[in-house]
Amino acid sequence: MDGRSKGNTLGQSFNKTPKATCRPGPLDIAWAAGLFEGEGTCAFPKTSQLVCISQKEVDILLQLQRLFGGQLSHSDGSLNALGGSIFHWKLYGARARGFLMTIYKFMSPKRKLQIQKVLKKGIFS
Repeated sequence: MDGRSKGNTLGQSFNKTPKATCRPGPLDIAWAAGLFEGEGTCAFPKTSQLVCISQKEVDILLQLQRLFGGQLSHSDGSLNALGGSIFHWKLYGARARGFLMTIYKFMSPKRKLQIQKVLKKGIFS
């Protein structure tokens, strides 16, 4: 037993979450930041931070997964006003925090405030 309570996921990495398969360079980080700025969201839904980017095409999200790890999922067209599947790339916990801190310097002031709120919630809640 490692001493952590069952509900404490701070710093914990789950085995089922794919890890990054390559190291992102400066241009990769700037690209991911731009994508997050326009299409991403972050939150603290239950016990840990969450980052999500959704797209109609999975190729962009596969590149994010190669660079930063994370899970891919999709929702069917009935949930989408335009029809067709929507794909989602998600990071949780330590990976989400790491991603947000990595892209932070490229974010707009509004996004920086959103990131600060999400990161602080895990520390002070």
